Amino acid sequence: MKMARASEADVDAALEVTRILDDLLKRYMPSSGSDEGIVWFDQDDPDQCQIALGRLLDAARKGSMFRVVFGMAVLLDPRNELLDPDADMLARHPKIVRAMNACKTGKPADEPARQRAPGPIEEIMALAEKYANDKVKIRLARVTESSAAIARRETEHERSRVALLTALEAAFELGATA
Repeated sequence: MKMARASEADVDAALEVTRILDDLLKRYMPSSGSDEGIVWFDQDDPDQCQIALGRLLDAARKGSMFRVVFGMAVLLDPRNELLDPDADMLARHPKIVRAMNACKTGKPADEPARQRAPGPIEEIMALAEKYANDKVKIRLARVTESSAAIARRETEHERSRVALLTALEAAFELGATA
């Protein structure tokens, strides 16, 4: 899901509003910056309530609370796969971690370590060694080299494709959390 990014002013406003609400919940009158000392907040005093509401509204007008709160909701939405749903703190989603590691190592993110089993080319070469003359062996060697070169190019192409996709995911992740 796409949405507008919260600006620094939006975040500052959200922090100021939460500070004021926190003060009120602790029964302190929110300070105006020029207040001296602690003033206890009495929610039954209409004058104090009017002052507190005015300070809340002044703080909220400095930015968009919606962009801050909804932006966090987008980050936390498990469908977006930005944050690890199993972590107790803000941590990158495991898919993003794997993608970033793949960018660093140059290996596809989900490529398991494996040994290549002998394929048809190796089997043909073994038969050529056993039954064919030198001319056939030379031709088969050329075919094998060409096939191996094609396989290498296909592997390099796949690695490039995966690296590009993982780099795009990482760039999105950095843009989404910056």
